[in-house]
Amino acid sequence: MLQLVKTIDFDFDFATTGTMTAGSTAETGDNANYDVYDGIKWTNEYSLDEQSIGEIAGIELLGPISALGVRDKVEYVRLRINGEEYKHINMNEMMAPPYSAYEPNNGPFFGGKVRIGDQYENLPHSFCHNIGKPMLLGGDPVEAVPKVGPGETISIEVKAPRAVQGGATINNRMIVRLSVVQARGIDMVQKLGAHYGWLSGSAVDQNFVFRDMEVNGDIEEYTVSKSIDMTESGQGFQLDDWTETYGGLNASKPYVYPYIRYANNAVDTTTNEEYVFTKVGSKVLQDEQVLDWNFTKSEAIKLDHVGVTPHANHKYTRMFINGRDSNPYVWTPDSAINAYPMPAGRTQPPIAL
Repeated sequence: MLQLVKTIDFDFDFATTGTMTAGSTAETGDNANYDVYDGIKWTNEYSLDEQSIGEIAGIELLGPISALGVRDKVEYVRLRINGEEYKHINMNEMMAPPYSAYEPNNGPFFGGKVRIGDQYENLPHSFCHNIGKPMLLGGDPVEAVPKVGPGETISIEVKAPRAVQGGATINNRMIVRLSVVQARGIDMVQKLGAHYGWLSGSAVDQNFVFRDMEVNGDIEEYTVSKSIDMTESGQGFQLDDWTETYGGLNASKPYVYPYIRYANNAVDTTTNEEYVFTKVGSKVLQDEQVLDWNFTKSEAIKLDHVGVTPHANHKYTRMFINGRDSNPYVWTPDSAINAYPMPAGRTQPPIAL
């Protein structure tokens, strides 16, 4: 086997630890009851060996859910790679449903196919890739799946919202399940890179073309040329530079990272007026909840998926781009005809974890 596809469960047993209070955080290893299970053994830390590299393709959240089947509010679930916070991904309790009979709305983030040359290869049916399809399984390098280098650790940090943000004490068990792909040894990585087409000799291809579809009625293309040399002076091909590829914390310009976040309105809306999720006027309280951008020519964002949990008085949502000929609204009421449903609902049948 050239690569290992696995799930890793980070178990936060708040029911045993005496709860997580509003506004507080918890991280893997903080408590004896915060365990990690990699399919073989339980421990309080997960790390790759010195001959392996990896990618974190997906996050699934099992709980925290009350006995009545109501999800506890979570301000964020974040990755930490080798102790460093991965700030590009911020998920709450409704953004990452697990693969289970209780979560029917899990597509298109599980299984599927990747294109390899003129053919397609299937991904494991229950494999979660809500962050992105990893290079080690044939995904496009530009999906920028988080990279883990040889000997590096993976941990999870969870935060409960403050009381003023609707947060409360969490005393229900929570499991954060990661879908991870690993490859061990230089020979295996070289074979995978050759098979999937992203490795040429000792260079990892990071080239892509960015197209702006709305420039004065025309299309502008920008070619980005980049490759990562995996050789070290006097040592030949090495795995240490894996984290310099897109999605890695050691990447250099041009940067490409996944972008997953959400926003809650921090102040009341006004009837028949738009609400923009910006820190201007304190409409959101955290930087990672800002959904208002003013990019330069060297910046861009690609939005693939949007979800809305509407208030009873919420009727419409739109993506507004300044200068666009038309910025239509989408019908997103608090009903079954919401065009942008969230992956998970606020409630579900209670399950025993």
